[in-house]
Formats: sequence, structure tokens, C-alpha cells
Amino acid sequence: MCDLMSTSGNGERTRAQRFGVGAAAVEQTEQESRRDGKVPAMITCRNCSNTNSMEHRFCRNCGKSLWNACLRCGEERPVDEKFCSRCGVDRLQLELQMIAQHKSRLADTEELVKRGQSHDALLAFKRLAAEQTHPCLANVRAATEKWIARLSAEVDRLSEKADTVRARAQGLFDRRRYHAAADELRQYPRELRDNAMNGLLAAAEQAAGEVDELRRRICQNNGMECRDRMQLVNRLLTLQPEDEQVRKWSAQLRRQLRATVEAKLAGQDYDAVVDMLETISDQEMSDEDAALLRNATELAHLASELDLAPRVTPAAVEAAKRLAQLDPANRRAAEAHREMLRRLAEAKARTPDELPEWTACPEETLLRAPIRPCGMPRRVSFQNAECRREFAMLPGRFSVALGLALQTLGRAAIDMNLLPTGNRGVLDKLRASLRDRPARAGWGLDLSKSGLKAVKAVVAEDDEVRVARCVFLPSPQAATPLDVDPAWRVTAQEILKKFMAEANIEPSDRAAVQWPGLRSLVRFLSIPPAREKRARELIHYEVRHQIPFPIDEVCWRTHQFAVDSESLWAHREVLLVAIKLKELQERLAVFADAGVDVHVVQCDAIALHNLIRYQRSQDGAGATRTGIPESTAVLDIGSDATNMVFSSQNSVWFRSTSLGGDDLSKALVRRFKLTREAAELVKRHPERARRMSDLHKECCAVYEKLVQQYEKSCGNYEKTTSGRAVGEVLLTGGASQSPGLLRYLRHGR
Repeated sequence: MCDLMSTSGNGERTRAQRFGVGAAAVEQTEQESRRDGKVPAMITCRNCSNTNSMEHRFCRNCGKSLWNACLRCGEERPVDEKFCSRCGVDRLQLELQMIAQHKSRLADTEELVKRGQSHDALLAFKRLAAEQTHPCLANVRAATEKWIARLSAEVDRLSEKADTVRARAQGLFDRRRYHAAADELRQYPRELRDNAMNGLLAAAEQAAGEVDELRRRICQNNGMECRDRMQLVNRLLTLQPEDEQVRKWSAQLRRQLRATVEAKLAGQDYDAVVDMLETISDQEMSDEDAALLRNATELAHLASELDLAPRVTPAAVEAAKRLAQLDPANRRAAEAHREMLRRLAEAKARTPDELPEWTACPEETLLRAPIRPCGMPRRVSFQNAECRREFAMLPGRFSVALGLALQTLGRAAIDMNLLPTGNRGVLDKLRASLRDRPARAGWGLDLSKSGLKAVKAVVAEDDEVRVARCVFLPSPQAATPLDVDPAWRVTAQEILKKFMAEANIEPSDRAAVQWPGLRSLVRFLSIPPAREKRARELIHYEVRHQIPFPIDEVCWRTHQFAVDSESLWAHREVLLVAIKLKELQERLAVFADAGVDVHVVQCDAIALHNLIRYQRSQDGAGATRTGIPESTAVLDIGSDATNMVFSSQNSVWFRSTSLGGDDLSKALVRRFKLTREAAELVKRHPERARRMSDLHKECCAVYEKLVQQYEKSCGNYEKTTSGRAVGEVLLTGGASQSPGLLRYLRHGR
């Protein structure tokens, strides 16, 4: 009998394990029954009250689970066991508490559905269902799953409507119905909106808010000027061009504006007229308004020439004349025209080669320093009146050539020579040393895209430098890049041969030619304190590491500036200039084929520095409040490049940019549909332009880029030199005479 019971018990444990009930739980239940002297316990199903044997996992009558885990300790116990035999907790009470808690959370989630937050409610229901795993929560879980099914179907239905809602709202937005578009999108659940719908809603709400604010401000009667109210109406017209009320406001304000414009024109307040007419939107501006705006713009520019023109140029005289013709009531224009003619006559009798000044340079300029043209040299005289007249006819064009000529005479602050030396013997070095001695006469040859500028300088008996010849031979192919097109090289040789035939160069004359700074590698080195021999070694070390080419493929030179401090252990400032040897040899071959014997090759920016230092050598160095001497900035504006040179008594810093006069010519060709020759003619004679205001506006767009390049260079220079200030800016170069350039740099307009 005992064996039978033992076998029966083993079978119950095996079946209990098979159904997932722990063997320990079954053993514990059997031991408790034996200890109490009872037969093995039975389990009463909570669902149908049917009595089942301990060996069963599910009720034989209804199929419900007969075992579940204790909510506190997790031990699997029979469902009819009130107190957990392991932890002693009241299992029924704990389950009732959990059921009540989940019912409360279910009710809170249902409130989200009532508030229309279907997407949030669906997520909350799914989180609840994931937690409702205990059998006691079966009914609550069933209710939760019903909500999940219902909301999932609703979300799917709304998702299918998303494209329709978005398209309908976009159509309303395109028709400028911003409020309706925003309302349409707000009705769609926020949680289901994608990025496109949210972006469209934000744009619609912003536009709707702006429309409401504009209408509110327009309707206010707070003494707002007609011009300001017109700006508000124009903006509202942009947002709602089909709105009849807005169109009525615009027509009413235009009538008021025309009356004000007529009064301003009578008072010769042209700038105010332009400002008022520009407030009229393009879609509302009539042909009459457009013609009036063009006329007022021209009048405003002509009047500004009377106030801002730096010198009495033919363009300034023509501006005064046109203003007097367009507005006969403007007595000031007629008086200014007569005064300009009087000053021109006086200047012609006194200094026929210089234009008289009209307005003084303001203290605050666009370049933060006084600006003046680098015209006639102050320290260099001329051998005859004809030479002076030739120099004055093209002011600023001969600056580089004059700086080169000074170097041939030994009057250069930086006597650097980029002429290749090669492997020379003793006799060659002796001849070179004899040639390097300062001459009594020398030529500076500046060959660029615009042509050849040549200056012959001589040393007079009083040891003063005089200019003996000035030659300018323009290039017929000014639009061709230098040394790139073989045709240009042929043209350059023809120009040089023509120069050699006319110049009558003597055998004792030396020649210095220019090398463009834009094609030079320039580095400004700071060598740490060291003795002379060690310093030379450091310089050569820096040179090898600063040049990004094989050292035998470049021609390089250095110049060591004098040390301001008397200490032997002061830093040494060194200028390094390097150019590609192949390019240099090709350029020298052009001169050699024309019969020009070149003695010196110098960077054009350094030639400008030498010229400035020669002219300022007797002036002394002015100092700022910080005690640092001021420098002179030189803007050398050529046809295809601009050199920005910052020259001081014992240092130089320069940078070259590809912006030049050709950029202005291209802008005029593009804007006014001109030929290249016509654009060049307008640049030289702006008084011939049909509308001077249009020409000035197009030029200022190019000048703005030039100012940006200067500010960049000036910032780098001040950073390099520890805040050295610029005391003056000089304009030179062939393109420095571009129409309105000096005025723009001084006044910014």
C-alpha cells in the first residue's frame, strides 16, 4: 500500500512539473496534508467552484488556471489558498488591491480618449496591457485590449486621411487663407502629424499672426506717417494680394503719397522722394510711379555729387549741369556748376596737371583712415614740363614704375633683386657686383595686362632724383591674361620693341622690371633672438620649410628689417619672397627677345613700398597714442589685381587679390549689355553715361567687394604687427580713377 502511494506521489510530482507547477510547491502541500493527518489537498476553482486534484494545472470543468504566483514573493500557489504559505500575505486582499489599481489607471487613460488624445491613449493602453499578466487581471486586461483594438482602428483611419488633410491645408495656404489652413491642421490629432504637417502649421500660424498684427497697426490712428503706413500695407499686400480691403488702403495711401512727393520735389528733397516711392510695391506701382522714381533717383544722385564729389572732375561738372537742367528751380545746382568751372579755370592757370579739390576728406571714412589719391610725387621733380604733363595725365598709373626706377638708382628701402643668379663663376660675380652698383639713370618697366608703363629716373647734379621720361603703351589685348596666351606674349614683345625704338635707352641705363605680387609666394618671418651667424642659419631653415616647392625650382630672396631695439637678443623680422623659376625665366625671355637688358626684378608691392618710403623719408614717423608709429596703406588697383601694401618706416606687409578694374568692366558689360570697348569708355568718361545714377550703383557693388578685401587685409596686418594703426590710405594704379571710387571709399555711398 505504501509503495502504491509512493508511486502515486511520484506521478503527481511528475505531472505537476509537466504542467509548470514547482515540485517543491507540490511536496510542501503534501507534507502539510500528511502532518495534519489528512489526505492530499484538493484545489477549488475560483471560476466554477469545481474541486480538482492537486496534480491538475487547469480546472477539469472550465479550463481556468488552478495555480498562480503570489504577488509579493512570486511563489506558485493554489488559487484557493488565501494566505501564502511562504510569505504569509493575504493573497486575495493583495489581488483585489491590484485589480482596483489597474481599474483606476484604465479610467485615467479613458480620460485621454475623451480629450481627443487618441495617440497618447493608445500608447498608455499598450503599456497597461504589457503589465497586466497576472490571472487576477484577466477582466481588466480584456477591457484594455478592447480599447487597444478600437483606438488602433481609429488611428489607422486618421493616418489614411493625413494626405487629404495636408493637401487641403496646403491649398488654403497657397490661396493666402492662412487662418483656415491653420484651423484645418489643428483639427488633425497633434500626435499623428508628420514633419511636413507641423512645418505647414507653423508657417500658417506665423502668417496668420502677422496678418492680424499688420491689420491692427494699420487701423490704429496714432499719427503714423504715410510712408510708414505704406510699408505696412505693402507687406500686407504681399501676404494677401487678393484682399479688396487691402487694395483700397493701398490706393488711398498712394494718393496721399503722391501729394507728399510733389511737395518734397518742390523742396528739392530728392532722397525723401526716393524713399517714399520705393515703399510702393511692385504689383501696385504704376508706369507713372516708376517713371517718377527713376527721375527722383537720378536727381538724388546728381545732388549727392554736389555734396560728396572729392574733386572737380568732368563727371562732377556734368552732374551739376544735368541737375540744373532737370530741375531749373534748383539754384544751388546752377551756382555749383559756375563755381566748378571757376575752380577749373584757376587750377588750369596755376597747376594745369592737377584737378582742384571740391570737398574735404571726412575724419571718419569707410576705411577708418583719411583717403587721398596718390597723384604727383612730392619728393621727385620732373626734368621738363612735357614729362610732368604725361605723368599727370595718368595719375597713379606710374607708381610701380617709379618705385622700380628708384631701386636702379640705389634709393630703395628694400633693395631685393629677384633676378636669377644661377651657377656663376668668379668673373660673373665680379661683373654682377659692378652691375649692382647704383646707376645715374635707370628705367622702371611695369608690364601688365593694361600695357607698358615706363619711367626713366636720373640723379641730378644736386643728388636729387628727377623723372626724365614717362611712357605708356597700352595693350590692344587687355582682356587676355598675362603670360598665359601665346598671342599675348607676341603682343608683349611688340610693345617692348616699340618701346625700345622710342625710348632711346643708353648703355649705361639700368632697367628694373616688375613681377606681380599675385604670383609671388610671400611670408613674413619672425626669427628668435640669436647671434648673426645663428640667425642666418635660422632664416635658411625657415625658408626651406616655408616654400612648398622644391627649393631648386624657385627663385627666392629675403630681406631682414632693422631691429628697433638696441638689444642683441631682439626678434628679427624677415621678409621672404619666392617665385617659380620657370615662370620668371619665361617672363625674362620676353624682355630679352625685345632687346631689353634686365638688371633688377622686383615685386610690384615692394616697389610701391620703396616709393612711399622714399617720399616719406624726410617726414618722420608719426606715432599713435600707443607709441607705435603709424603706417601708410596703399591700394594699388590694377586691371586684373589689387595690391594692398601697409608700409611703415621699418616694415612692410602686403597682400594681393585678383579683384581689379576688369571686374568693374565685366559688371558694366553684364548690366548694361555693352561691348568691352564701350564699358572701358564709360569707365574713363562717366559723364557720358545716359543715367549717372545707374552707373554709380553698379560701380558701388564692385567697390563693396574691394572694401571687404581691404578690411580682411587690414585685420591681418594689425594682428601681425600688434595693433599698428593705419594713418593714411593712398589710392594708386590705373583703376584707381574708376568713377565714384574715391567718393565711395570716403563716404560709403
